[in-house]
Amino acid sequence: MEYRTPNLPRLNYCYRPEKMINFANTKIEMTAEQILKEIEALPKLERDRLVRRMRESADIPQDFIDALDDFNQQRFVSIETALNETPPTA
Repeated sequence: MEYRTPNLPRLNYCYRPEKMINFANTKIEMTAEQILKEIEALPKLERDRLVRRMRESADIPQDFIDALDDFNQQRFVSIETALNETPPTA
């Protein structure tokens, strides 16, 4: 198969379009803990902006959005604590 070189600057051209497509379809796996650490590392204004955008998106399940809101408000415990300790009375 012959690829025509478009009249574009070199940085915008991919000589192997199939590689570009494969890169776009690369599945990146992250655990929930890794995602939360990434979010926690953001400045507060960026976290607030992220939560706002997620609330507006129909693709994200509401329980995930609620969990992020709880995380942003620091209403969480480790899984070890949740499994091994009796919760305080409300």
